[in-house]
Amino acid sequence: MYVHHILLFLCASLNETTDLGAGFECNWDATPTLQTCRRGQIIAGWAVGGETFTYPEGISFGLGGPGEKYVMLEVHYNNPERNTNITDSSGFHLLYTNNAPTYEAGMITLGVKTSPFLIIPPNVTAFNVHGWCISDCTSSNIPPTGITIVANLLHTHRAGIKITLRHMRWNKTCGAYQELPPIDQNLQYDFNFQQFTMLPYSVTVLPGDLLEVDCIYNTMNLNNVTLGGEATTDEMCLSFPVYYPRNGFTSCVSTPSIQAYTSFLYNNLSPQSAVILKNLSASSSKHLSDDIRSIYGPLQWNQTQIHNLQYVTIDSPIEAFCNKSDGTYIHQTLLSPPSLTCASSSSSAVGPHVMKAGLLLAVLLAFMSID
Repeated sequence: MYVHHILLFLCASLNETTDLGAGFECNWDATPTLQTCRRGQIIAGWAVGGETFTYPEGISFGLGGPGEKYVMLEVHYNNPERNTNITDSSGFHLLYTNNAPTYEAGMITLGVKTSPFLIIPPNVTAFNVHGWCISDCTSSNIPPTGITIVANLLHTHRAGIKITLRHMRWNKTCGAYQELPPIDQNLQYDFNFQQFTMLPYSVTVLPGDLLEVDCIYNTMNLNNVTLGGEATTDEMCLSFPVYYPRNGFTSCVSTPSIQAYTSFLYNNLSPQSAVILKNLSASSSKHLSDDIRSIYGPLQWNQTQIHNLQYVTIDSPIEAFCNKSDGTYIHQTLLSPPSLTCASSSSSAVGPHVMKAGLLLAVLLAFMSID
């Protein structure tokens, strides 16, 4: 299995001289306009184990219109052995119609910002990481009537064993956020079986709501830290809800602050290691992951150190990011993680409360073939 994932992006604008028709390495060779496209609207996605996805009746993804002239296909390959003479014919089948839908669908990327500053210790059976979509982002990017989530894809890599998309709303009575039933949840997560799934009931998200992607990892077979990244041996903590009506809201993620990680190293390894990590936070080197991994290598990882790093990923200040396809961008730093003080209404059942998903209409099929 060489294909890790496939994404199809809608691009508002490209440089027709430099951007069209040429392949590039996504993280290093992309022009500024192509990098902007990679932060934009995802039209379709596939991950290992994915099968056909069909939109509910009356909902489909609209193509064309002002500022929607281009699409970009991203194929992520996993070939650590550098095998050669491999031919790939992976891609998508898109079934389209000229009939206008009742609602146009969109897709949002939620969870932990993918970077090597997501750090998971070795030899733990259950290490928790979570990413927030903060209220400022939902207030700025969701209309007053809300958006309706009808389907979702949960995504980690091989160390992930549990993942939940959680939903919180402000409760005026108790003056705090109250947790609602989870939007989506997989407590037996398997990297080899990833699929967009229709929710049993669609879920309305309102301006000011909080969304959290909560991931649990098992690293008992590993001897060094696992970092965030796009390689299969790296990790992610993401969720991709399909919603309507589409309004250009494309991503909403967070990460623990670099100050929290440098404080951890200062107190658990050495002041010098903390300075090195802080300097690396401004690096764009292709070797950044290796450099960060080498910093944590000397740690022996006793229970106290694991507990202290767990505090960083759960309770330390965060940096929050959210994007729209028109380039609107929010970045807030050193926010305290949201706290819940109202009684929770959550349960193990997935998908509350608004309306049942309808019949099936437009079909999106991802296919792959490695010769």
